Amino acid sequence: MNQAAVNQLLANCKHKGNYLSIRASDETPSARPTGECDGRRVWRDYGTNETLDDYELYCRLSGIDKSKDKWRVVNEWRETHGKPPLSLSSTSHKSLSKQLP
Repeated sequence: MNQAAVNQLLANCKHKGNYLSIRASDETPSARPTGECDGRRVWRDYGTNETLDDYELYCRLSGIDKSKDKWRVVNEWRETHGKPPLSLSSTSHKSLSKQLP
């Protein structure tokens, strides 16, 4: 995921000035970029009072479950570094500590 992928998804959203509709139920565009934090764009959805970064916005607009996608990314990283994947079904701290080398 990168900023260009987010921009491509945002191009399909309803626009009004600097505001966008990022929710299917959003009849009036109510989200806009509000700045950057740690090199990431930050968005504010004034209709829900949520603050999102590009990754969260990408997941929302793509219909991707953010939690599952994070696990996918972690396991891809582990695979490229010769480590076994973590089990996606066990997310408690105790079970994760048993899986980590």
